[in-house]
Amino acid sequence: MTFERGRPTVALDAPTHTNGKRVTMWVEGYDWARWTFYHKSIATTQSVDISSVGDYLSRVILDFLLWIVLGGFAAGYSCKRALDKAKIGPQYGFTPWIIGLSVVTAIGSVVFYRSITSLVVNARIVLAAYVVAIISIIMLETYSNGDSKALLLRPTLEHAESPTGDLAYDMIDVEGEEITIVRAVDGTVSVVRPGFLPFLARVFGKTARLKNIEQLRTRVPFKNSRWSELFVADPEAEELIHYTPEGWGLDFPELSRETAPTYLMVALGVMIAGAAIHYGAANPAVVVAVTAAGLLTWGATPVEGVAYVEPAPVHLRSAFGTMLQYAEDVDDAKRLDEVKEQLDSERVQKQRDVDEKVAKHDRTLVEEMLDPDNEVPAAVEREEFVDDEVTRHRREESEGAVADGGEPDGDE
Repeated sequence: MTFERGRPTVALDAPTHTNGKRVTMWVEGYDWARWTFYHKSIATTQSVDISSVGDYLSRVILDFLLWIVLGGFAAGYSCKRALDKAKIGPQYGFTPWIIGLSVVTAIGSVVFYRSITSLVVNARIVLAAYVVAIISIIMLETYSNGDSKALLLRPTLEHAESPTGDLAYDMIDVEGEEITIVRAVDGTVSVVRPGFLPFLARVFGKTARLKNIEQLRTRVPFKNSRWSELFVADPEAEELIHYTPEGWGLDFPELSRETAPTYLMVALGVMIAGAAIHYGAANPAVVVAVTAAGLLTWGATPVEGVAYVEPAPVHLRSAFGTMLQYAEDVDDAKRLDEVKEQLDSERVQKQRDVDEKVAKHDRTLVEEMLDPDNEVPAAVEREEFVDDEVTRHRREESEGAVADGGEPDGDE
């Protein structure tokens, strides 16, 4: 604080007053030199020693860049370690993060600074922290390790009549849900859903493990799709997936001989916080926030989650595939008996073709071995001659010869 009359003559050290305070001043030895005034600290009027570009760059580096670089590396390393354990971040997207960060910044500004001017003076700290927070958000929302998308399907069935008139079922609709799963090194599969507290629980080793992954025989891998695999749930299941997310709970240790020193330290800390508020040594809001955060950190315990899918019968895949094959082979059949007739006909025709090819191959081989001069009448195919033509052909080739014990036609 400076008093001037043309030039600075006296400099006085005055305490900081965020609100207007009435101050009385006098000069010792001169009773008449006494007056009163109101004093209020205005941080934005503090001078800054910047007289050159070098001074400006130095202040920018020291006030902003240094803290952003150091904080960015620290935040990046911490996020990378956390994501290696959690496999995937909170999955909020960028918009909720930006809104939440803005709200937290506003609340922090009100709580930790008593006036806007003090906030402006300390803006370098707020801005550096804001940039570091944005770097952390980008890493948490873009980096993942070992996660994939799976599709759960549960068909809804109702009674229907089959083409033969028997009781059957018709699939009227399908309920589907996309889930994110992560596979651990030991082969376990866990289900993850968006949330910051579940993310922190995964960082500390708690997951919502899919308990019956080995029973999901209806798993079908996907190709060229946004999903990596398909799971078909039991049509009679009450829920598509039974899921309880991993999270946190308060579980303070029981008071015992081993935990007594810890309880004593906590009680001492609470007493110090209360004394600081009582004697005005610290901002009450800050003291309460720090004390509550400490108690929550002491009692917070990560809790395992649970995920369970009631699998469809294992024969569902083969039944579905058989249905599709029937639809492809006998697409013009309208009843099951027609399907069976067409399938039997095709099966018989295929076997007949195979038998004819084998017989032709064997006949050709035997004829070449036993009749190299083609003296024995060759066998003919049904398609080449009718029965009468075969008989006439054989008579012409035999030239009147008869079997043993017979007589030739005509004169001897």
